[in-house]
Amino acid sequence: MKNKEVIKSKYVYPVLFVIFGILLSTTTPVFATFQSVATQFFASIGLKNNTLWVSATAPYISNGFGYGTASAVLANANGTGAFEISTSGVTPPASGVITLPQATTGWSCVTFTETTSASAVVTKQIASTASSVTLDNFNASGAESSFPTSAVIHASCFAY
Repeated sequence: MKNKEVIKSKYVYPVLFVIFGILLSTTTPVFATFQSVATQFFASIGLKNNTLWVSATAPYISNGFGYGTASAVLANANGTGAFEISTSGVTPPASGVITLPQATTGWSCVTFTETTSASAVVTKQIASTASSVTLDNFNASGAESSFPTSAVIHASCFAY
């Protein structure tokens, strides 16, 4: 069994890649058909061709979250797909604005605050433009509330 896997990985797969590459480079109709099928597939699952969905560019804090103090930072960003805002010792206001790369229409973010404080039960997006989102914090009663001191806010943002 092990020898069959070695043969496939060493000989069969590279030959198939070469053949596929030659077909793509020499036969425009084949490439056009492949591109058409791929575009239809991605559109069927909701991803548009040539449209930003997630960016490798790290977002940044434009205001709020205690920004402008010595402590609030956007840290540990993996582009717009996952990042965290750390208020590190300051008591920030209830909301803040994150600047993101330019999207076609806007941004949709999923957020939560990593804390045991009752003043930070729900963190959610309350506004969006093509290049920013506003995040707000709500307490257990559902009222807007300042983020707790030393809050860590996790977010993932996707363009639409």
